[in-house]
Amino acid sequence: MKKILFILSMLLIGMPMKGENKYFPEGTTWIEVTHRAFSDIHWDTTTYVVKGEVIMNDVAYNEVLANGERYCLIREEGPLVYIWKEGYYNGLLYDFDWWEGKEYQACDFLGEDCFRQTITNIEEEVLEDGQTYQIWTPEDFFGSYMICGVGGTNSILNYWWPLATNGVTWWLLEFTRNGQVIYRDKDYVGLKSMNEDAHEVTRPIRLRRNEIGGYDLQVKNIDGIWQDIK
Repeated sequence: MKKILFILSMLLIGMPMKGENKYFPEGTTWIEVTHRAFSDIHWDTTTYVVKGEVIMNDVAYNEVLANGERYCLIREEGPLVYIWKEGYYNGLLYDFDWWEGKEYQACDFLGEDCFRQTITNIEEEVLEDGQTYQIWTPEDFFGSYMICGVGGTNSILNYWWPLATNGVTWWLLEFTRNGQVIYRDKDYVGLKSMNEDAHEVTRPIRLRRNEIGGYDLQVKNIDGIWQDIK
């Protein structure tokens, strides 16, 4: 009996260990919109889903799918969330241990440009699940902010680029964990240059959830009325 227990213990030592994910457990889902400001009206939505365990270099991760295709792998160590994306960087995505005055740092996929800011003015907000979350608005976040335990409201996986130089922006529409909606942006609003009567004008655009669970793109016309863009 002791021999069997010894063999089992040795096998367990050799296995990659993985705790239960707190922030991104299997089944966590979020939807983001991508808007390309310098092209014709061009937007799309991406649904991300956290799937089962994947072993990479003897380390246990969870797979993240984007519209059904593998996008990256993530893992957690206490308040830290790490990301691995093939061909890019294996590094820190989030540190959810916040206090005012803390020097926050997370590196991008390349490991070259890092997001570094001092956490200031932490606020609290009750979200869709009725729970209270810490809220922090980093500098130059252009209307988006960070939710402790969830991530950036501009993008969960690309939050350190709030306004990319190529005009591509992301926006978090909805975040669901353990079957419970935690965050929902009820009115995504952006701006788009459009040609009207041979004049270049800027009109607000937004995405609105429709009856079948998807999103419709709308533009506010000159009379201030939202209309669907076909």
